[in-house]
Amino acid sequence: QTGKDISTNYYASQKKTFEINPRHPLIRDMLRRIKEDEDDKTVLDLAVVLFETATLRSGYLLPDTKAYGDRIERMLRLSLNIDPDAKVEDEPEEEPEETTEDTTEDTEQDEDEEMDVGTDEEEQETAKESTAEKDEL
Repeated sequence: QTGKDISTNYYASQKKTFEINPRHPLIRDMLRRIKEDEDDKTVLDLAVVLFETATLRSGYLLPDTKAYGDRIERMLRLSLNIDPDAKVEDEPEEEPEETTEDTTEDTEQDEDEEMDVGTDEEEQETAKESTAEKDEL
């Protein structure tokens, strides 16, 4: 193993230390809210998000990135006063517009494209014939 691998393994195997500043407004408010209600899901989510974000900032990987994303989405919904259980609305189906001008233009374009396709096939056939003639020479 190279020196880089040894040092990488050493740091990866060390216990991670999570330090918090008890005077930080976020930590102080979290403490106040958890004292009011020990089962406050928002504060519990916030604590986990805080830890996982610190983990990412330190260069470590998260074992469950989907759960992290779900917690972040819940926090965003709460910060915007959106019901955490609100479902995503389905997209409305678009009804085709009925205009005679567009239909006429589309039909003309389709006919032009069909003519181009026929021309391409003729050119390919001619190219094959000339290649066959060259092979005979």
